[in-house]
Amino acid sequence: MGLISHNTAVTPAEAAHGHRCTYTLDTLERDAVAAGLRVVYRTGIFFKAMANFQWDRLLNTDIISPAYMEGCYQLGQHYPDLCASIFLVCERGNGRG
Repeated sequence: MGLISHNTAVTPAEAAHGHRCTYTLDTLERDAVAAGLRVVYRTGIFFKAMANFQWDRLLNTDIISPAYMEGCYQLGQHYPDLCASIFLVCERGNGRG
């Protein structure tokens, strides 16, 4: 879209909210493991094909249906690298809690 220079860029709006980095699944997992955690599950939350301002406009119309939203959620489960939000479920590194 030409809105950011690269996939891990921090936008001015994100920086204004205190964000200092944008993770990929690989870099998030790297930092979790470096912190002594064991990754149990990794995934994306929602496939995001548009910028936030575009979503904001569309959600105020009848163009985006609940079925479309569910489809984006399901796509996020299959293609986490294409999601704007990702997460890990982790345990302490030795698995003993």
